[in-house]
Amino acid sequence: MSDTAKQKMVKDFVVVTPDTTIEAAEAKLLVRKASYCVIQTSQGEPLALVTDEQLSALPDKDKLLAAEVANLPAAVPVEREQLLSDIVEEVSQLLFGSKQIRGLIVLYAGKVVGILSRQLIAEQALSSLDVRWLAKLNQIEGDPIHRPPVYVCRLGDHSEVVVSYDIDNPPRCPTHHSILIKKK
Repeated sequence: MSDTAKQKMVKDFVVVTPDTTIEAAEAKLLVRKASYCVIQTSQGEPLALVTDEQLSALPDKDKLLAAEVANLPAAVPVEREQLLSDIVEEVSQLLFGSKQIRGLIVLYAGKVVGILSRQLIAEQALSSLDVRWLAKLNQIEGDPIHRPPVYVCRLGDHSEVVVSYDIDNPPRCPTHHSILIKKK
């Protein structure tokens, strides 16, 4: 049986709201000796996930996170009981396309309970590569008709067909503004 997000998530994170200053968020990280900062709305909806390094790189420490949240890496939520193999399949393209995204937010009953690091997802993706597939790069196999993938919002009921995935501008939920995840 494959590992779940719950089994591999880390809990060294803090949660702040957009009305927190950059300086206050950094101080909270320091006090908790944490590496990740989740920025979420007062209703608990994750907006962004940043590392201590990303926060320290922001210039104006007195500025509210609300002013920066649009420029920060978007929150990519996954469920606590979701299999890592499924997570890797759904989000590896997104992670490898955007180096700003340093991890995934693990949710349970709508609450942030942990973080899956970018490194962990990369290691899982590499370990799942089938070496035989690499040898067949010059061969065409399988069904010649491919349906475009459907992407869904993990926080709601929105889904859409994505014919061409733009890594620099991933599809987002019009309601929650979270990045849509490829549906299996």
